[in-house]
Amino acid sequence: MIASFGIPAAQIGKWAGITTAIFSLAQCLTAIIWGRASDRFGRKPVILWGLSCTMVTSICFGFSQTLAWAIVARTLAGLGNGNVGIIRTMVAEIVPQKDLQPRAFSIMPLIWTIGSTLGPAFGGALSNPAQRYPKLFGGIHLFEAFPFALPNLLAGVFFLIGLVTGVLFLNESLETRKSQRDYGRVLGNSLVDFFRGKPKKTTIPDHVNQARPLLETSRTPISPATPERNPLSNAAAQKDPQRPPGASSSSGYREVFVFQSNVNLLVYTLLALHSVAYDQTLPVFMHHPRQDHNDTSAVQFPFKFAGGFGLESSRIGVLFMIYGFFGMFVQFLVYPPVARRFGILNCLKTSAITFPIVYLLTPFTVLLSTSTARQTVLVANMLVKSVAVIFAFPSSTILITNSAASLLVLGTLNGVATSVGAIGRAAGSAIGGSTFSAGVKAGYVILPWWTISFFAVTGAIPVWWLAEMEGFGEAGLEEVEDDETDGEDRHNDDVAVGEGPSPAKVTPCNSSHLGGQQRSLSSPVGLSVEAVSSPRQMSNGLAQTNKGYGTAGKNLSQAIWTRERWQEFGIANTNIVAYEVYVNYPLGHRLALLENSKRSHSNSRLPSLDEGSFVAEKESWKIKFEASLEEDVLEEDGTSRLKDRIPTFHGYSASGNVTAPYVYVNYGTYRDYEDLRERNVSLGGKIALVKYGRIFRGLKVKRAQELGMVGVIMYSDPGDDGDVTEENGFQAYPNGPAREPSSVQRGSTQFLSISPGDPTTPGYPSKPGVPRQNPNGSIPSVPSLPISYVDALPLLKALNGHGPQASSMNRWWQGGGLGSMGVGYHIGPSPDNLLLNLVNQQEYVTTPMWNVIGIINGTLADEVIVLGNHRDAWIAGGAGDPNSGSAALNEVIRSFGAALDKGWKPTRTIVFCSWDGEEYGLIGSTEWVEEYLPWLANSAVAYLNVDVGTTGPKFRTAASPLLNRALYEATSLVQSPNQTITGQTIRDLWDGHISTMGSGSDFTAFQDFAGVPSVDMGFVGEEKSPVYHYHSNYDSFSWMNRFGDPDFHYHIAITKVWALLAANLVEAPIIDFNVTDYAEALEVYLTSVKEKVNDTIGGGADQWELNAMHPISFHDLDNAIQRLHDASTNFDLYASLLVDRLHKDVPWWQWWKKVQLFFQVRSVNDKFKYFERQFLHQPGLDGRTFFKHVIFAPGLWTGYAGATMPGLVEAIDARNWTNAEVSISLVLYGSSTWWQGTVHANGCMPNAEVGWYH
Repeated sequence: MIASFGIPAAQIGKWAGITTAIFSLAQCLTAIIWGRASDRFGRKPVILWGLSCTMVTSICFGFSQTLAWAIVARTLAGLGNGNVGIIRTMVAEIVPQKDLQPRAFSIMPLIWTIGSTLGPAFGGALSNPAQRYPKLFGGIHLFEAFPFALPNLLAGVFFLIGLVTGVLFLNESLETRKSQRDYGRVLGNSLVDFFRGKPKKTTIPDHVNQARPLLETSRTPISPATPERNPLSNAAAQKDPQRPPGASSSSGYREVFVFQSNVNLLVYTLLALHSVAYDQTLPVFMHHPRQDHNDTSAVQFPFKFAGGFGLESSRIGVLFMIYGFFGMFVQFLVYPPVARRFGILNCLKTSAITFPIVYLLTPFTVLLSTSTARQTVLVANMLVKSVAVIFAFPSSTILITNSAASLLVLGTLNGVATSVGAIGRAAGSAIGGSTFSAGVKAGYVILPWWTISFFAVTGAIPVWWLAEMEGFGEAGLEEVEDDETDGEDRHNDDVAVGEGPSPAKVTPCNSSHLGGQQRSLSSPVGLSVEAVSSPRQMSNGLAQTNKGYGTAGKNLSQAIWTRERWQEFGIANTNIVAYEVYVNYPLGHRLALLENSKRSHSNSRLPSLDEGSFVAEKESWKIKFEASLEEDVLEEDGTSRLKDRIPTFHGYSASGNVTAPYVYVNYGTYRDYEDLRERNVSLGGKIALVKYGRIFRGLKVKRAQELGMVGVIMYSDPGDDGDVTEENGFQAYPNGPAREPSSVQRGSTQFLSISPGDPTTPGYPSKPGVPRQNPNGSIPSVPSLPISYVDALPLLKALNGHGPQASSMNRWWQGGGLGSMGVGYHIGPSPDNLLLNLVNQQEYVTTPMWNVIGIINGTLADEVIVLGNHRDAWIAGGAGDPNSGSAALNEVIRSFGAALDKGWKPTRTIVFCSWDGEEYGLIGSTEWVEEYLPWLANSAVAYLNVDVGTTGPKFRTAASPLLNRALYEATSLVQSPNQTITGQTIRDLWDGHISTMGSGSDFTAFQDFAGVPSVDMGFVGEEKSPVYHYHSNYDSFSWMNRFGDPDFHYHIAITKVWALLAANLVEAPIIDFNVTDYAEALEVYLTSVKEKVNDTIGGGADQWELNAMHPISFHDLDNAIQRLHDASTNFDLYASLLVDRLHKDVPWWQWWKKVQLFFQVRSVNDKFKYFERQFLHQPGLDGRTFFKHVIFAPGLWTGYAGATMPGLVEAIDARNWTNAEVSISLVLYGSSTWWQGTVHANGCMPNAEVGWYH
């Protein structure tokens, strides 16, 4: 074609190279723009635009009659098409699994190879058709005037076919654009259905459909794991990632140009340069005339010769056909298994070594004596190069893909790769053509080949700087489409003592309550830690966070919203991590008090079912009272007026329809049930009526079912509301601060102190396809319902006069706030003419839940600070729980993002977590910790949790003793909103009490399972504070704005404390821990244990028990804790001396002291980091193996409250003295291991380095 423009033969190679190179040069100018556009507008529209531009410019190129017009057409083609990078991005999004990447990424080069092999053949065959095929095209003016139009018109047809196919059948792969309606796909589906003869059907993926009914949730059966398949041996479960996976939106270029990406781009550029230079130069070399090697004036071996092969174009085409078909074979059948076997990076390294050798040998093939030998050796050399390039390009592409900070900046990164690759190809074409011409002119045909070899060697060097990063298989948003597999409903069996009322009476739960609608939220406006312009900024932030439905497994839109806000705040490395979790959603419920007018109160017993008398008397049973099981709609509170309000129900409650007498069991603590048994109150076959409070609700149900009770009803008694009650003259919400009478506390009834997280995957992450265990040991088997105290009143009044009165029991039974309403707090059981019918219908499903994880990579990758708050709620609102904490977390992230924008890089890595599924049983955090346990064990320094940011003015916290002083320091830096004296800080007004770590929030898996020192903190109400409507519809923005924190000063305060505590732990050169506080705490804990032993002995131990206890001695443990105290005091002193030393200048000639100081700091920080993990016992506590910590765990029968030295305490409670000895030895081991390692560490005590500091 170039020759047809009248270009001299000697210049054809140069202009052919320029025409080829101009496409790449133009492409490099816009590829980044197209990549950025694909990150913003979606992959599909940008690809379709690129196809359209290529189609038009290809036709224009075919009609070119001058060199200038041909170059213009090629330029426009390059400018309008960035599809190479975008298609790579789509491949990465569609196939994120690393083990599948070699196959996936080899398909596009395979298609390219097919096109580059067949394209020139067709182009050559169809060019100038009027002369080549006069019988077919002779006399057609179009083809006589434009001899190269036909092949380009045919190419345009192929592009048009591709364009139409893309419009109709290509799915969008950009996560943020998947949910948009694609009319092209709708038309494509309609056409497919039409030609298949099927009715039109539109399918919307579940991860897009946020308004689907509850009944449409996917279900998967529960199947116990086979003994041979241990999920913890699964590679995915045991993976020790470099970091938790990330997925961020379009962000600044600093997130694109990270070190590994930069090196990969350099390697890719040089690879494109020398590979294209070879491919452009080789056919010219093959076509170049032979040279007489006997002409000594022109030839001087071994380097000076200028001849080529002198082959005809047809012969060159055949050889390249062999080259192409061989490449296709290697591309598809050889490369994928080899790459999986030996690794992507090793394939690239091998190719990098091969290229220079091939290039150096190529020119010498012309020196062989016979044509057959020359061509045979040349083809062999070409095939070796083919293998190398086929291994190199997809390997480099995969490495570039996996070096990206996230999938949502991958379009930009691949745009950059396309640009630099285009530069490399353009340079390669130009270098190949120009050096060949120069070499031939000078008589050295080796010049182009050795020049290409130089670039190949240069490109091989940075290959050894590359690292094989993790893919996005575990990083991106997991696939959340429903599989529509048949599920096994574990809780569909009714538990019955008598026949209940007609099923028609059961109140169905609105199926759309938990489906929700797509949230449309604006960016919350918040504050920085440094300055607050207006408390209402925090109000706006809470208002935005508070919108929408937050029920776990139904809140994907919230997760996406959270991810987008964090990315806007500057945390580009933010992703969504999904788990497949077994949970329940409500279908229907009923609670009715039934009365039999024919049965007297004195009847001795209730007929059993097999007597048949109950059925015979069915008509005589009438409904005395029907509970509403709903919260009132308040005109003043918009949340309560939502049409699709979330029903009142218990998470993990069992389905059932039970009709039975009932008993008032106080708070349903273990001691309460024992008190009833001691008073000979009949519990078996009864329904428990229990007050909320004192212990976790799931344990109330657990003990009830263990004692043979058949159901549980829970209500919130105003007697637990402090001074702020209607009885004391306060008006109820919304007119006043007292409890709204119809308020209901929802919540989980999982046995939290036994095992949190997904009950079907204990100890390992609930990923798709993992084996599922039977959950019966950790969730109830009897039904339960939460009710308001208004609904509880008739039930309590009906017990008046029946059974002992609570006031006659011990001090734990005293009180109750309904006495003024006619409740005598009698225990029952209920009289024989009254029965309670409890109906609870639940659907158990396996459904996705979504954590949002944001990462700021610090200078130290192996020292990580984690901040977390959960996002899910039981209601449409949750202003206090969790959104006051969520709003605070967003503001903390905003402040850190502002610092990043100013060029700050943290010392330690920071991970921000928005958990899903906390309310059901700490699911999101537990599954994440289980998945990334090896990484956390090696890297995590501390976990900082805020669940409820504020519901009142009192600062409350629980923490590992290592963090006590850091908490005191942070609270002393933030002024209290309650300025009774000017300048008062939160620390000034706080009593300084730090509770021990128990459970009930997302710190549990970190502290008790992974051994990561943790903090949980927030502001709560006091005796005189407005009543907080926990897990009720009235936990709303309206309540918070009027009563909870009207000026939002406490929201600001918790944000500042959280941010300052995090910043201190992130930036302090020496981790701000104090081991001495821990040792002192151990002394207190041991004293408490000794008192328990004395109480046990004094509580009725017989002589045999006293003799059995005699071998138990705390002597060794006392000594170990004392030695730990001594060692920790010295160690903390040493750490403080190191801090002083860090602030002193060391002369440059004493560089060795700087090196020594660095290693001393690292050694101290490692000691701090691993201290807590010395107290982990991997088999776990007896009967609850999830809890590994021998110092802290939730109380076995409290759930929320922390128990210290739990194994030892439980052994003493059970009077199991053998287990007590074992527990003592475990605490002894943990205490001794650390101080012994500290004492024996070289230079790790202060007196070893005193000279440094004086």
